[in-house]
Amino acid sequence: MSQRNSVSATEKTVPPDPASASDKTFFTFAIPALLHVITTLLLYTGMEIFGLAASAATLVAILLLALVTRKMMRGPLSEMADDMEAVASGKGTLLRKMEITDSGEIGRLCSNYNDLTENLAHTFSDIRQRTVKIAYDSTRLRKAIQEANQCSARQEELSKLIFTSSEESTAALNEIAQRTGEMSELNSSNIDDARASSQELVGVNQMFGQVREHITDFRTTVSSLAQNSENVRTSLSMVQGFSEQTNLLALNAAIEAARAGEMGRGFAVVADEVRTLAGKVRDAAAEIGVNIGEMAGLVDRTQEGTREIDDLTAETREVIERSTNQIGRMVQDFETNHEQLVGVSAAIEELSATNRGVHSRISEIHDLGSQIRDGMDRADKYSVSLRGGTEETLGVVSHFKAGTGNFEAVLSKASEWRDHIQNVLQQLRAKGIDIFDQNYRPVENTNPQKYTVAYGPALEREIQAFYDQCRDHFPSTKYMLAVDVNCYLYVHHKSVSQPLTGNPEHDLLHSRNQRFFKDNENEIRRAKNTAPFLLQTFVRDTGEVLCDLSLPIYVDGRHWGGLIMGFEPDLIISE
Repeated sequence: MSQRNSVSATEKTVPPDPASASDKTFFTFAIPALLHVITTLLLYTGMEIFGLAASAATLVAILLLALVTRKMMRGPLSEMADDMEAVASGKGTLLRKMEITDSGEIGRLCSNYNDLTENLAHTFSDIRQRTVKIAYDSTRLRKAIQEANQCSARQEELSKLIFTSSEESTAALNEIAQRTGEMSELNSSNIDDARASSQELVGVNQMFGQVREHITDFRTTVSSLAQNSENVRTSLSMVQGFSEQTNLLALNAAIEAARAGEMGRGFAVVADEVRTLAGKVRDAAAEIGVNIGEMAGLVDRTQEGTREIDDLTAETREVIERSTNQIGRMVQDFETNHEQLVGVSAAIEELSATNRGVHSRISEIHDLGSQIRDGMDRADKYSVSLRGGTEETLGVVSHFKAGTGNFEAVLSKASEWRDHIQNVLQQLRAKGIDIFDQNYRPVENTNPQKYTVAYGPALEREIQAFYDQCRDHFPSTKYMLAVDVNCYLYVHHKSVSQPLTGNPEHDLLHSRNQRFFKDNENEIRRAKNTAPFLLQTFVRDTGEVLCDLSLPIYVDGRHWGGLIMGFEPDLIISE
C-alpha cells in the first residue's frame, strides 16, 4: 500500500501590514486635524478660548495616547504576521517562540500566541505520525486482504473441485446403489435356485440309494443265476454221462443182437434207436453246455458290470452328498451375502443421503467463498482508497512545518540529499555530459538484463559513496538512491553492485545496478512523482513492509527523476 503526500505549497500574496496602513492614516488625517483645532483656538478670544482650549488639550492627549499605544503594538503584531507568513509558505516552523518584553496585555497576547503555535505544532506532528501509522496499518491490512483473497480464491477453486467430485461421488453412489439392488435381487434369485438345486440333489441322492439297492438285489439275482447255471452244467455233465453210458449200452446191445441173428434183429433196431437217442441227447447236452457256458460267461460279465455299477453308484452318491453339502453351504453363503448386500444397500442409501447433504453444503460453501472473494475485492479497493486518503492527509499536514518529530527530520535530511544530487547532476551537465540520455542500450550477456547510458560511469564515480553514506545515516534504512523518470537506475549501493556470476538467482539480489525497477505501481509512481514528496508503504517480495520516500529531482527546471529512500516504518512512526 502507498501513502502519498502530494499537496504542493500554495503561493499566497502577503497583504499589506495593517499597522503601517494605520500609521499612514494617523499621520494623514489626525495631525492635520490637530493643527486645524489649534488654528481655530487662536481665532477665538475671551471665555470661549478656555473651553475650546480644554477640549483641544483633551483631544491632543487622546491622539497622542493612541499614537503611543499603536507604536507599542506594532512590533508584536508585525512579528506575528511575519511568523504566520513564513509558516504558510513552508519556510518557517510553528515552534518559533516570540520574545515577550511586556507584562501587560501585549505580553499576554504574545504568550498565548506561543502556546497556540506550540499546540498546533504538536497537533500537526501527532496527526502526521498517526497518518503514517494508518498508512502502515493500511499496507499491512492490504497485505492481509490480498493473502486472504488468495486463500479465498484457492478455497473457491478447491470448493469447485470438491463440488465436482461430490457430483461424481453422488453419481457413483447412485450407480452403486442401483448395482447393489440388482445384485441383491440376483442373489435372492440365486438363493432360490440353489435351494431348489439342493433339494433336487437330495432327491437324486435318495434315488441313487434306491438304485444301489436295486443293483444289490440284481447282483444277488445274478449270483443266484450263476449258481443255477453251474448246477445246470453239473446236471448236463451227468446227462452227458448218462448219454455216453446209454450209447455204450446201446452199442453193446447191438453187438449182442447181431450175435443173436434173426432173433436179435428187433432188439438191434431198438438198440439203434436207443443209440440214436443217446447221440441226440449227447448232442443236445453238448449244445446246452455251450449255451450254458456262454450264459455263465454273460452272468460273470454281468456280475463284474454290476460290481462296477455298484462302485460307481457309491462314488456318485458320495459326490452327490458332497455336492449337496457344498450347495447347502453355498446357500448359507448366499443368504449371508444377501443379508450383507441388504446392509450395504441400506448403508449406501444412508451414505447417498449424507452425500446429498454434503453436496448441498459444498454448494453453499462455494457460494459463500464467491461472496467472500467479492468482499475481499471490495475491501482491497477500500484499502486503496484509504491509501489515497492518507496520502492526501499527509500532504496537507506536512505543508506546515511543526519543527518536531522524526518525519520532519527524515524529510529535511532527504531534502538536503536531493539538493546534493541535483547539484551533482547539474555539474555533470555543465561538463557536457548528457544526463537526460534515455537511449538505454542493453548490455550483452546479462541476466537479469542490464542497460547503460551516457552519464552512467561519471555519475557512479561522483555519487555512489554518497549513496552509501546516506543509507547509513538513519537506522533501518534499506536504500537511498536516485532513479530517472523511466524507473531506470544506473548507480546502486556498492554492496549490491557486484559483477555478474552467471547465476541469475544470485545476481538478481547482488547485482542490482544498471537496471529498471518498474515491476509495480509503487516503483512507477515514485519515479514520476512531481509533488514536494511522496511517501508510500508497500510489501516487499520478502514479506517485509517498508516506507518509500521519494522527492522529485529537477535539473535546469526539467524533471529528471526522483530521490528514493526506503526504510522501516518505525523510523518515522516512533518518537
